[in-house]
Amino acid sequence: LKIPVSVFDCRQAFKTRVVDYFIRTYQAGKTPSPCLVCNPAIKFDAALSFARELDATHIATGHYARVVCDPPGCHLQLAADEDKDQTYFLHTLNQSQLENSLFPIGHLEKTVVRELAEQAGFRNYGKKDSTGTFDSSSESEWSEWYTMTPRQRWRETEKLWAFYLSSGGSLDPE
Repeated sequence: LKIPVSVFDCRQAFKTRVVDYFIRTYQAGKTPSPCLVCNPAIKFDAALSFARELDATHIATGHYARVVCDPPGCHLQLAADEDKDQTYFLHTLNQSQLENSLFPIGHLEKTVVRELAEQAGFRNYGKKDSTGTFDSSSESEWSEWYTMTPRQRWRETEKLWAFYLSSGGSLDPE
């Protein structure tokens, strides 16, 4: 695609705002919802600030959602694909974040997105759907995570997370 990619390092902010919250909440016997913390604080705050440093006016994400701006303000609309709708995870965004965000696949069904990706030659068009930040199907992985020291958990998190902004393309680093 020959699109320039700019990378910003938000590992410390992610650790402080999202990972530490997740661990505290889980250890308190509650169910954490890291996306509700990450989206307004990292993806749509830190990322938008970084985008503005690059003279960009908007950020675009792959969330299945739509945003409509009219005279009273901006608001979320459900995605066309009701099974993939992610508006719940975006409901804490403020007006500035909403008006400067684009959700280019929100009007499409997931099957159409996969077809378009395959037609465009993206290798990950058939990749398994993501189900969340800390998703794991293995109970032993969960128990291992919670017995790690904070330093060990941070090292594991560094392996799992790399945030970058681009105008498009594959999120698959290979």
